[in-house]
Amino acid sequence: MPTANKSTLLYCLLLSVAVGLAHGQNSGTSSGYRTPRGDFTAAEHRGHGIYLRYCVGCHGVVGDGEGETAPYIDPKPRNFTTATFRCRSTPTGTLPTDQDLESTIERGIVNSNMPSWRPTSDQDRKDLVAYIKTFSPRWKTEKAGAPIQIPAEPAVTAERIKSGQALFQKLECWKCHGAEGRGNGPSAETLTDDQNRPIKAFNFHDGTRFKCGSTDQDLYKIFMTGLDGSPMPSFADNVKPDEAWDLVFYLRSLQPMHTKARAIAKQLGLKPINPVAVPDGQAQEQGGGAPAHPVPEVAALPSASSQRPEAPPTPTESKPSAAPAAGAAEGAAGATNPAAAQPAEVQPAPESKPAVASSAGAAEGAAGATSPAAAQPSEAQPAPESKPSDATVTGGGKAATSAVSPPAELTPVRPRSGLSRTPAANHAAQRMPAPGKQPIAELRQLAVVDEAGTLSVTLTLSGPVVPELRRLDSPARVVVDLPNTVTVAPQHRIAVGRDGAKAVRVGMDGGVPPTTRVVVDLTRPLVYEIVPGSDNSWILELHAAPDKNPGSAR
Repeated sequence: MPTANKSTLLYCLLLSVAVGLAHGQNSGTSSGYRTPRGDFTAAEHRGHGIYLRYCVGCHGVVGDGEGETAPYIDPKPRNFTTATFRCRSTPTGTLPTDQDLESTIERGIVNSNMPSWRPTSDQDRKDLVAYIKTFSPRWKTEKAGAPIQIPAEPAVTAERIKSGQALFQKLECWKCHGAEGRGNGPSAETLTDDQNRPIKAFNFHDGTRFKCGSTDQDLYKIFMTGLDGSPMPSFADNVKPDEAWDLVFYLRSLQPMHTKARAIAKQLGLKPINPVAVPDGQAQEQGGGAPAHPVPEVAALPSASSQRPEAPPTPTESKPSAAPAAGAAEGAAGATNPAAAQPAEVQPAPESKPAVASSAGAAEGAAGATSPAAAQPSEAQPAPESKPSDATVTGGGKAATSAVSPPAELTPVRPRSGLSRTPAANHAAQRMPAPGKQPIAELRQLAVVDEAGTLSVTLTLSGPVVPELRRLDSPARVVVDLPNTVTVAPQHRIAVGRDGAKAVRVGMDGGVPPTTRVVVDLTRPLVYEIVPGSDNSWILELHAAPDKNPGSAR
């Protein structure tokens, strides 16, 4: 190619690049990216360039966590516009320090797609933090919280490990993390973050590092500051600073690495406490007897989904027919309750026919729904023990649809941010209600039938319950809450694999009274309704929306 042609080609190329850059600057964007504002500091300008180079693909142009790769990432990238951060040294609800954010960038976040940016310089990380803080107005109106004080780490002892196990029970950590700390507690399947996205409880047996670090001090900070934006609360108001180390040592004994805490626990033969079978007051009878280190008194946890009774505990009370509120107070205080100690003997359904009619009528009046149990109180019977066949489930659902019209609008569900903070022993205690009180029902069976383009989820209960139905976005799912109900169904997750729905999950919200939650995860919008079945059952039906073709109307 002649030299003149090469020069002309190069000139045209440079000219097109210059025009594109000038257009981006004049329009306030550059290839769709956010450009620095005129009031940016020098550090924010430098941080902007670093952000475009390393962060924009996941966290998005405007820092909302909706970058190009975000749909393919689980857990989702952080939304900087809310200024809610999990890894902090500051009290819950406060902004983190710059050092907190710089440490997260340097360390990365375990079990996520956030890598360590240790190769970047200290100055780069400072500049990047300065730019990230421009995404939320909170940084202009609020100051970072004061870092918590971490006392010196004491020596690991058998007494402290056993005291930590008692704390694990009393703080109800097992509700999410499971009795053995495997992340399989009764509410694990229904946990969501502040964006209503599913979130997993930590499995201490699999992981050796935590989301916000790997040291004992990092674990201590998680207890005392919480993980804002997640169901993990702060226990700073419920545990004394020195006692939090006991919980650190106990959880270290569960992890798959050689630590002094694990070795001591092995020598003790420490066994997990069954939170249902063993009352709180007897929690220390396992694993080598009561510890010499005093078991700390733990204050009742606040919960957005429930209000705890303020009545003083009555451990000498021996009446089995105590009111539910009294039973809850006894369970929280660690009192020995016969119903809590022997949950297997709980009566599954109300025996008194008038009580069935009364409770169903009250529920019907509150929600405006027609309950089959209320219509025929004299025929109320416990749910069948055998699993319903596909034909039975489908036929029962259609018969119920034609016989009883579903409620036009169910009672709206109150958001529940404090999941699973009430011991299951309390729920067992409430199954022996005082006269005139509605008993705790059981979800006994969950059956899923996919037939003729309709997905039917049948919920078989021990007594009359009026469900509460709603739809959530991000991700899309249909939620059925069963108030005053605990789950004893053997199924916790059923894969669907159908176009529009992928799974049905069951979990328990540990409020007082408890609520069982059934979640249907969707892959696209579906039309849904819930209709009464037979024998205290409800059928949730989901199907594709009909095609609307105005041209075919006559």
